[in-house]
Amino acid sequence: MQRLSVLAMMMMLFFYYEASAQTIASRSIEPYRIEVSYWKTSNLVFPYAIKSVDRGTDAVLAQKAKGVENILQLKAGQQDFVPTNLSVITADGQLYSFLVDYAAEPAILNLSFGKDCIEQASLNGKLINEKVFGTVAEIIERKSRFLNGHTKEQKASLYLRNIYLNNQLMWFTLKIRNQSLIDYHPDFIRFFLTDKKRSKRTAIQETEIVPMYATEKGAVNGKQSKLFVLAFTPFTVPSTQQLIIQVGEQGGGRSLLLKVNHREVLKARGL
Repeated sequence: MQRLSVLAMMMMLFFYYEASAQTIASRSIEPYRIEVSYWKTSNLVFPYAIKSVDRGTDAVLAQKAKGVENILQLKAGQQDFVPTNLSVITADGQLYSFLVDYAAEPAILNLSFGKDCIEQASLNGKLINEKVFGTVAEIIERKSRFLNGHTKEQKASLYLRNIYLNNQLMWFTLKIRNQSLIDYHPDFIRFFLTDKKRSKRTAIQETEIVPMYATEKGAVNGKQSKLFVLAFTPFTVPSTQQLIIQVGEQGGGRSLLLKVNHREVLKARGL
């Protein structure tokens, strides 16, 4: 009887210490706070490849950047959505938890979780950072125009100057010319594919193409011009579709819409 009591006491002590150990080992994971916009893309750069993404609601759109395993791109699927959450698991088994809020103008668009805190993308085993992008963009800006696509709206013009291929990326150079005295402030620059023809009963289908890199969207002063360079994962345009390049004016009505067919995209040159 006494032997059974001792055994019962030992078992109780074992379970007590086991429970204590589990309590000590557990810890809460504080979520990061991020803001996403309907008009702008936010980028989360992780040190390892993304293996799993879970959104609290469909109001948040999330996709891995094409050709890149460690960058998650976020955008709001609707404006002023109720705050939600996002969970990301990377190849090293790390969990990243986020609380997601809507903001028309997010305070921060890009977040890096790399050990050296440098924004970098793992593209085919090579690290390409913002400095390299900027250097390539400067070279492309000095290149002559060889494409002729352009559109005009209220003394503001948009030109597609050239398309180059470099570092397994497709680089577009745009030029905005402001022929008025009122400064033109670009609010957004969008690239998307849409069908050339559609039935009246068919909803418009658009596939947005998100850039890997884009130069600053500074103002185009009156009677002046400005170049903008954007880099994408290489793509082609189906013959039944067309590429739309849209530039919206901040607080204004001069929206520039340039249609580019599949033949123009195939004119891309090597850099």
